[in-house]
Amino acid sequence: MEITPIIARIIFSILSIFLFHIHTGRKETETLRKKYQALEHWHYEEEESTFHELCMLQHIASSIAYTTLTLPAFIWYNEQHTKFI
Repeated sequence: MEITPIIARIIFSILSIFLFHIHTGRKETETLRKKYQALEHWHYEEEESTFHELCMLQHIASSIAYTTLTLPAFIWYNEQHTKFI
């Protein structure tokens, strides 16, 4: 089972919730910047938060996936130049 797509979907969901809250905040008179400032502590990867932990896991999983040697996922087959034994 691949875990990186699952983590990516969760991160995308969190970012979507941030965007939703910025555009539909409690006070309609506040600017988007002020609404973002109320949430930005939770948005940075360097701060202790669920978002930070998920981003860290995503970086680790991606690093492992890109450095692991595997067989090709597909083989080009050409009947004129290739023979399978």
